[in-house]
Amino acid sequence: MNKMLAVVLCVLILLALAYWAAMESKKPGRLKNFRRKVCTLNNIKDGLLNESIIHWCSLPITARLDQGGVPDGMLDITHPSVIALPKPWNGYDVWLAATPYPQRQGNDAQIYENTSIFHANRIGGLMPCNFTAIDRNPIIYGEEAEYNSDPDLFFEDSTMYVVTRKCNGPDYFSKIVLQNSKNGNKWSDPVSLIKTNRLNLCPCMIKIKGVYRMYMFNTHFDERYSSNIGGIITDNIEVWESKSLEEPDFKFVKSVPWKNDSNVWHGDILFYKDKFYLMYCGTNYDYKIFGLTIDTFKYLWLAVSDDGFHFKAYKKPLLKRSGIYRPTFSIDGKGILTVYFSTENSYWGKDHEKYPGGDRIGMFSVPFNDVLAKETF
Repeated sequence: MNKMLAVVLCVLILLALAYWAAMESKKPGRLKNFRRKVCTLNNIKDGLLNESIIHWCSLPITARLDQGGVPDGMLDITHPSVIALPKPWNGYDVWLAATPYPQRQGNDAQIYENTSIFHANRIGGLMPCNFTAIDRNPIIYGEEAEYNSDPDLFFEDSTMYVVTRKCNGPDYFSKIVLQNSKNGNKWSDPVSLIKTNRLNLCPCMIKIKGVYRMYMFNTHFDERYSSNIGGIITDNIEVWESKSLEEPDFKFVKSVPWKNDSNVWHGDILFYKDKFYLMYCGTNYDYKIFGLTIDTFKYLWLAVSDDGFHFKAYKKPLLKRSGIYRPTFSIDGKGILTVYFSTENSYWGKDHEKYPGGDRIGMFSVPFNDVLAKETF
């Protein structure tokens, strides 16, 4: 009888530990990262480039709470957007926007998720890893919105612009606002561009034939996924256009269905050599965990379009790594592709104590033609 009781107690203890581990693995931390590595082991091998090419970036976040700083010295940060200029502007030729995200704060992390600006210079033609901050970050606060996210940089005629997505306001779900600066330090007040009750993720702005075009992404949770662990399916790309940024008047152009196996959560768009390229993070319909259930972790993907509306995704992710969040990219005059990307609770390097949520920005550079030569549809 005592042996039977001992067996039952052991089983109950193991079940309790398994339940605890399952619950804890949904929170930011090493356990969730371990689950990511195990669940994606069979799929990361499809990636083109080894994880060893990644260089981790340094972006200082102020601890001054009265200046929008983050408590406890946490440096977790996400949503990078990069602009690489042909020559320095106000002293720097590489500018980057991002949002602090101390994810270990739980829901309170959102109040710190405000657009901040950083800068650096190329060294010997190489894109930088170490950035400095402008005199005063962030450049925007939550105001009437629940939180801010998804900044995107644009540069033209000695003026830097940034769009930010404000979320869950009193009369909108998403509001896209525009700010500008003549020196990178002092920024204008936000001007409302687009207001909708749709998701409108990750606005990306480019200029085509004298028209400013804004791309945004709409998604939903698929019934095959569990909303608790974030399985996302892309519905469409939403496109808006304006003829001016000085007096912006963005009008809805079209909504284009997304017809690819890999899904867009956050992305960035460039026009290069007569084609439109979309770099994005997201899941994949075909990826399974040990052939059983659907892999809901995000990978780094590339898609191309001839007309700027209908994108065809390449089959292989760029990196042999999961846990990817918002990427941004540039291609220089020599055809070198540089990608900056954020991690989704998956950075646990040697200085991980500074990033307790596992959210950090990394980068890598490779010849773009080498990537295209290895990709397939």
